[in-house]
Amino acid sequence: MLKQIVIFFVWIITALLIVQLASMVQGKNLVISFDAAQTEFLQVYYPVNKNFEFTAEKTERHAYDAGGIHSVAFLLPSPVPSLVRIDPFDQAGSMKLRDIEITGLFSKAVLRPEDVKSRLSAKQNIDRIDMSEGKLFIHANGVDPIMAMDLTGLAFQYDILSYIAFVILIAAGGYCLFGARLSLALRRRLAVFVIPLAITIFITWVFYPGYMTYDSFHALIGARDGVTDSAWPPMVSYVWRVVDQVDSHPSAMLFSQLLLLFVSTSAILFHYVGSARSVAFSLCAILLVPVVLGTVAAIWKDVLMASFFLFSFATMLQIEKAQTKRRVIVYATLALASLFFGTAARHNAVTATVPLAFYLAWLTTQALGFKRKIFGTMIMGITSIACIFGIKILLDRYALPGFEPIAGVSSIEPVVRRMDIIGASICANENLLKGVAPGLTLGDMKAGYDARHSNDSLSVLKKIPPTADIDKAWWNALKEHPICFWNNKVQVATYMLGANRGDQFLLLSPQVDSNQFGYYLPASSIRTYLENYIRDASNLFLFRPWFIYILAVFLLIFLSYRERRIEIGCLALFVSGVFYAGGLFLFANAADTRLFLYTNFVNLVVLMTTVQRHRWRRPPKSVGGFNADVQHLST
Repeated sequence: MLKQIVIFFVWIITALLIVQLASMVQGKNLVISFDAAQTEFLQVYYPVNKNFEFTAEKTERHAYDAGGIHSVAFLLPSPVPSLVRIDPFDQAGSMKLRDIEITGLFSKAVLRPEDVKSRLSAKQNIDRIDMSEGKLFIHANGVDPIMAMDLTGLAFQYDILSYIAFVILIAAGGYCLFGARLSLALRRRLAVFVIPLAITIFITWVFYPGYMTYDSFHALIGARDGVTDSAWPPMVSYVWRVVDQVDSHPSAMLFSQLLLLFVSTSAILFHYVGSARSVAFSLCAILLVPVVLGTVAAIWKDVLMASFFLFSFATMLQIEKAQTKRRVIVYATLALASLFFGTAARHNAVTATVPLAFYLAWLTTQALGFKRKIFGTMIMGITSIACIFGIKILLDRYALPGFEPIAGVSSIEPVVRRMDIIGASICANENLLKGVAPGLTLGDMKAGYDARHSNDSLSVLKKIPPTADIDKAWWNALKEHPICFWNNKVQVATYMLGANRGDQFLLLSPQVDSNQFGYYLPASSIRTYLENYIRDASNLFLFRPWFIYILAVFLLIFLSYRERRIEIGCLALFVSGVFYAGGLFLFANAADTRLFLYTNFVNLVVLMTTVQRHRWRRPPKSVGGFNADVQHLST
């Protein structure tokens, strides 16, 4: 008992040191919130010596657009200087300042407009600093306006509860993983809930409030103001609307989708390996893959879709352990609902749904004879897929809760077909669009075509009229040039798999776009370090999606043969990832690395499952053929 107390005390001290170190590394942010009247630049200078001289050696500069609320974050040096220089514009202009915050990991000082006014002093070409409608109006009457701001005597408010919570969480996690002897039930709870929660909190903190691009804000506006179109899946807005009722900050959405993703993944891993340490190791290993870490840091539909699919699969795994018919019904219903949410979160997610829907049907017909089981699986699988996709189409046409008609999905098929014909023309060195777009030459195609994204090929696509002749030209290209026809799709697959030379395409979007809500991305040295890691490590072939894919396939086949058994569950999950990738290769108009998240995550889960399974279980001596039933492995 005394030994356990000492071990826990050591972990408390370790946790205190970790939290304190994180607070020091994180530093403090100077966050300036304002209304902009014009598109300009905001620049902050830090003193280079004790005489408060300012040079270009120590400065940060950020652009902002006209209109809307802007919050711009600057990473202050440590220790916080007592004076900084602020250049609000390059040219003459004006802004209405809302407030200024100096924020640390567990501390914050808020300066209201009247407080800021008392600390600001005009140094060059600033003719007005006065209050107007509760905001601080700043006007410059010449180029290169300069202000100085006093940062002494700041009244910080400290978030003691968050500090204590972090310390306890780290100490408890370390103690449970490395210092305590726990029962199987406690290990299961630790693996499925505590470890994913700790990882979710860490990622949410580092990438707070989460990267947000146009897709993200389209979903957020739909959640708050109502869905008006289905250009992006409305389901993301509906989910965000629910989260928004609990906490209206976007970090709540980031936290929610990550927690669902990691809890689901942990449950799957623990089902097969039965070890909390192995689950912790596997999750950390998965997050070391740059393409995964760079994508889960963003509030995107790709992450939400993967979260629901993996949660659905984790729920399916509980069906085989259910001891009553009622539990089977509850688990099957929950799995089917999650499968629907995942399908509705992306317009092209239905291909990933098919294997999981049939696997769910297979599990729910266990009590039937073999022939009736096969027939029941086919009927239930087809019916569930039809219902899921049918309801998804319905929600794409009518908004909830009033079922008002909304603008439909803008089909990308014509765009993809044009890209296919252009790719085939370049490969065959022949203009296959001369009868459709007379003004478009082969030289134009070679100069303007970029397989990575249709938006990067707009100079060519705009010259192709939207006529029915496109379909005819597409079929002719397939018949006349059956090999070159696949040029565009092969290039899309090459970039998605990271098999291209150079950097992976759109591996990271480290930004929060200008928005009407005033959300911003704080400056963070820890986040910057991880962003650099993502960019640098992504060039290693070990972290390329194509290598992970090949390794997962090899281990799945090799270990299944070695153990003389095949895990139907792992196979269904892997095939789901394959089907999703196939749909992307055939129908995607872009090769963004993030689009491949679900397949990458599935490959890594299968990879970790097979490796950990081999580690925890020796091959059986009996070699009486493959066992096609799902096996639950535990220690």
